[in-house]
Amino acid sequence: MLDQLKDSNMYGVSACRPEESGYACFYDQRLNAYIAGIFGAYWLHHTETVKLNTTSFGDQFSYLKRNVSEAARRIGGSQTPCNYSDMNICSIMLSELLGKSRVSVPGDISVPPTDFQVSELTDITEVPLIIQKNRITNEKDPEKRKILQQQYDDLKRKRKTVDEALQKIAERINASRALSEKREVTLTYELKVVAEHFRKNLFDWEKEPHVVTPSHLQVLVNLCELGLKVESRVEAMFDVSEEIEVEVEDHMMRQRHTYILKQVFGTGASA
Repeated sequence: MLDQLKDSNMYGVSACRPEESGYACFYDQRLNAYIAGIFGAYWLHHTETVKLNTTSFGDQFSYLKRNVSEAARRIGGSQTPCNYSDMNICSIMLSELLGKSRVSVPGDISVPPTDFQVSELTDITEVPLIIQKNRITNEKDPEKRKILQQQYDDLKRKRKTVDEALQKIAERINASRALSEKREVTLTYELKVVAEHFRKNLFDWEKEPHVVTPSHLQVLVNLCELGLKVESRVEAMFDVSEEIEVEVEDHMMRQRHTYILKQVFGTGASA
C-alpha cells in the first residue's frame, strides 16, 4: 500500500483514497468496453500535452487531484488522488523520469488545455454488470443469450449473498456500524487474517473477481478497525459460511429441479 511508503527517494500517487472506489470512462460500443479510468485518462492527457522538462511531479499531482475530483463530483461521486512518501520529489521535473516530451509543446506549458473532458463515467463495481447486460442485448442466438442472462443473474445473486453474509457477520459480533463506516487500514495483520479467512471460507475473489467489490472489502476493514478480537470475527465468519453453504446447496437443488421440470413439461414449468 502506498501509504506505507517510508523511504526517502520514493514517491507514489494513487488514483483515489483507500476508502474510495474509482470510475471508468469512455465507453466504446464496438468493443463493449470502458477504455480508461478517469485517473488514467487525465494522467495521460496531462503527460501528452505539457512540456515535461518544465512541469514537476507536484504540478502534475495538483492537476490530477483537481480534475479527477471534479469529474467524480459531477456525477455525485467521490474520487480523490493522493500522493505519498518523499514530497521533495514533487519539485522534480517529469522529464527526469519520462524523458523528453513526445510531442512539440509551444512555450513552457505546465498546465494542459482545459477543454479535455471525460465522459460515460461509471463506478467500476458496476462495469461488469453493464458489460454483461450489453452482451445480452447484442446477442442474437437465443441459447447463447440465455446463458449470458444466467451469468448476469448469477453475479447479482452472489453479490447479494456477500451483502447478506457481511450483514450477518456484523450482527453476530454486534458491529452493525461496520456496514456503513469508512475507516482507514491501521491493523494490517488483523486485516490479513480476517481477509484470508473470508476468501478461503466464504468468497474467493481470486476465482470470481467481480463478486466481491471494494465496498465489501471496506466492511472487512471496518470489522478489523473496531478493535474486536480476531477470534470473534473469524468464528462469526465460520458460522456464516456454514449457513451459506446450506443456502447455496438449496439454491442449486432448486435450479436442478426447475431444469428437470422444464425438460419434461416445457419452458413454462417452474419449481
